[in-house]
Amino acid sequence: MLSALIVDDNRWTADSIVSELLALGIQARAAYGAGPGMAILSIESPDMVFLDINMPSISGFEILSYVSREPRLAKVPVFVITSDDQPQTRQRAMKSGARDFLLKPVSIDALEVVLKRAKFLDARQKTELREHNGAEFRFLRLKWDKIHRNHLKIYSALIGSTTRGDVERRYNHC
Repeated sequence: MLSALIVDDNRWTADSIVSELLALGIQARAAYGAGPGMAILSIESPDMVFLDINMPSISGFEILSYVSREPRLAKVPVFVITSDDQPQTRQRAMKSGARDFLLKPVSIDALEVVLKRAKFLDARQKTELREHNGAEFRFLRLKWDKIHRNHLKIYSALIGSTTRGDVERRYNHC
């Protein structure tokens, strides 16, 4: 399973990106700030990093530079996440080695786009990953239950039965 590290001093942003990545089947964890992010990167090599640029003490650009210089991390793609939509910020991030640039708030659709662009997700992988994801399974189960209830209603109308138990027994027997 793919792994991701989200480095952001805003807990809400970091946690929401973790949730969105988990829904896509990517094992994700958050580092709430530059210091914790650097500590994790000094001992781990995630498959990808989502990095806020504007953080107190250590800027995201410094972390981006560290990742680019560190041989163990040099091939790890870094996706910049920021609320700063200035063209010069985007250019600086891309020149510093960022793989892509995401504006906050980050949606699951935006994540899918950059992950596909970076060749982390294709349609088959996305389907396989979602099948193994607990949250997605619950969502699909709810959809299945709705379809099942609709089938019971249709079957009930076809056989002319009025009780749910009778319909379910006949339907499940088929």
